[in-house]
Amino acid sequence: MKFIHMLVLVFLLSACTSTTKLTPESYQIDIDNKYPAIGLLVNGGHHIDSGCYANTCYDLHDRTPEYVSREFSKSKNFNGLFLDNSELDWIVDVNLGVSKRFVEGSGGATLAAMALTLGVVPTTAKHEYEAYIQILYKGVIVKEYEYIQLVDEINSVFVDVQSSDSDAAMLLMAKFFKEIEQRNPFEY
Repeated sequence: MKFIHMLVLVFLLSACTSTTKLTPESYQIDIDNKYPAIGLLVNGGHHIDSGCYANTCYDLHDRTPEYVSREFSKSKNFNGLFLDNSELDWIVDVNLGVSKRFVEGSGGATLAAMALTLGVVPTTAKHEYEAYIQILYKGVIVKEYEYIQLVDEINSVFVDVQSSDSDAAMLLMAKFFKEIEQRNPFEY
């Protein structure tokens, strides 16, 4: 019996330490269509300059930089992407938040319905997400962009609240990528 236990233990440990062999893939990158490497700063200013200040806007979540950087990575438009790095020549500063000014469906009746049903019955709300983006070259602002996205949210215990924040970040960044594709701000 002891031998069987030792044999099982040896097999388990050898399985844990095994590695897979990686085979290199050959691929071509058309660098001419890429933008330069950038330093990406997300919510560095902690406000949005479009009239949405600290008392009317708030950062989405602690995961906001993750949402934005994921969209930049998925776009595959940049030769390099460095988070929170302001040492590079090109910096993209993204400030993303949700406006408290325009909220439908978060009044007293909605909150009462949520409280009475313990959040089981879903309610809806509309939030206005805002993105203010600056592109800087060696500390000089080259171009500024501002986008607004209205998002319908479902509030319920069964719905992940952060998913609407992630969706809003995706939509706002898609608008940004489309605009820089039409007019390249990195040709400075």
